[in-house]
Amino acid sequence: MPGATPVQFQNAEIDTPGRALTTNVNGVQRNANTTRVDGAVSVNVWLPHHAGYIQPAETVETVNIETNNFGADVGQAAGAAQMVVTKSGTNQFRGSGFWFYNGDSLNKNSYYNEQFDIPKTPLIMSPGIW
Repeated sequence: MPGATPVQFQNAEIDTPGRALTTNVNGVQRNANTTRVDGAVSVNVWLPHHAGYIQPAETVETVNIETNNFGADVGQAAGAAQMVVTKSGTNQFRGSGFWFYNGDSLNKNSYYNEQFDIPKTPLIMSPGIW
């Protein structure tokens, strides 16, 4: 997005397990950005540049980011106003499933190994994982 620095992770995974991202928008400090989830401000009071709650991707319906000319409903933002709208619930059972596969057939050899004709290191799975 024009005027925004590339995003970076906030602090360490230990103190911010949600792994909120940070960016400066239009030259304003990162704590001037505001994140709203379904209209409510989501902010960590002690670390105002951290979002208070990070929505799981499966619960998000739309995301809207404004960087200037904020409307009156946005407020409390100087850099970026990020609005997340979650999916509405229903009376039907729904869900999602994911499959993760990390096999040798999908992994490419590194650039430097290919330059020096070094074979790809085989993927060794720990017996405790499966």
